[in-house]
Amino acid sequence: MTDYASAKHAYTSSSVMTAPPQKLVVMLYDGAIRFLRQSATAMRTGNREVTVNRLNRAGAIIDELNISLDMNQGEVASNLRSIYLFDEIGRRIELMVYPVNERVDVRRLRRTRED
Repeated sequence: MTDYASAKHAYTSSSVMTAPPQKLVVMLYDGAIRFLRQSATAMRTGNREVTVNRLNRAGAIIDELNISLDMNQGEVASNLRSIYLFDEIGRRIELMVYPVNERVDVRRLRRTRED
């Protein structure tokens, strides 16, 4: 690991470890959006391995957001769960219905980002 990479890793780790919970949620959303954008870019260039990897990483963030919800906090938590589960159902249906080479649609990723 280079000095720059090591310093960046230390900064990121420190940012995560010292951030309040609300900031962590924002950081997770930012990460999911970043991975979706990277996936769309990889799809446009035909790099399927990176496309799938970044989609999986965005999905993992959404899964983590979902399981961390405190359902005793009312309507907001319930509404967020609906959104997160909708994403999960969409990913599972896509895996069952479409062949691997047809699963990723850059236009769909762009629509998701714009919504």
